[in-house]
Amino acid sequence: MALRPPFQYYGAKGRLAPFLASLLPKHEVYCEPFAGSAAVFFAKKPAKIETINDINGDLVAFMRTLRDQPRALQRAIQLTPYAREEHKAAKLGDTTASDLERARRWWIQCSQSRSGEAGASWRRPTSRTRVNNPVGAKRAGAALRWHAARLREAFIENCDAMELIARMDSPQTAFYLDPPYLRSTRNAAGSGRYVREMDEDDEHVRLLDLLNSCQGTIVLSGYQSELYDKALAGWRRIDYRVRQTASDLRTHAVESIWVNR
Repeated sequence: MALRPPFQYYGAKGRLAPFLASLLPKHEVYCEPFAGSAAVFFAKKPAKIETINDINGDLVAFMRTLRDQPRALQRAIQLTPYAREEHKAAKLGDTTASDLERARRWWIQCSQSRSGEAGASWRRPTSRTRVNNPVGAKRAGAALRWHAARLREAFIENCDAMELIARMDSPQTAFYLDPPYLRSTRNAAGSGRYVREMDEDDEHVRLLDLLNSCQGTIVLSGYQSELYDKALAGWRRIDYRVRQTASDLRTHAVESIWVNR
């Protein structure tokens, strides 16, 4: 059963996830090195071995707690009020807190923040959204049991993405990558919204070199750029239009998907 992501996340591919999953061939091993909300993982059929990874420790704590302590997490969510002070108290990055508490705080930030973006300002309750109101947040929390079941056999990592790619690569591996987009291709509203940026002249170059050496199938998301077009010249590229929202300014942009098979 295809699932929507368990929470909203900046740059997540929730609506596009079923299409992205359809680009993956049959595979025994699956890996998402820049998982975020793991939209493609939740949209695809399970594989024999699956690994999702993210550099964000709070996000990883949420995923691990959802997998290992689903009932405790659901209860914590059900008992959490939808309130400005609750949102204010849900500090992220506190490594001294238990995984359950970090997961609860992450849920608060995602379900009570503007645009569903962890770390953003508190959003007043409305009846127009699935999560951003007291009733909707609790219903979404109850639905997490399906995500917990999907995560049951998955490995959840919190490590360097390129190290993971090198470790997981094989002819039987399928990767979906959604790394931080090149800063030079993003508008001002897209600045500072990743937990960790990637250096354009070093890390993106190393990532592209690594992907070109991989034996597995790769589906990669990003914005078209001279760097990517040159490095991925032999790959298939699919362009599609997306709607962006920056404050009250709504624009359309063209995103790209590269496939190496």
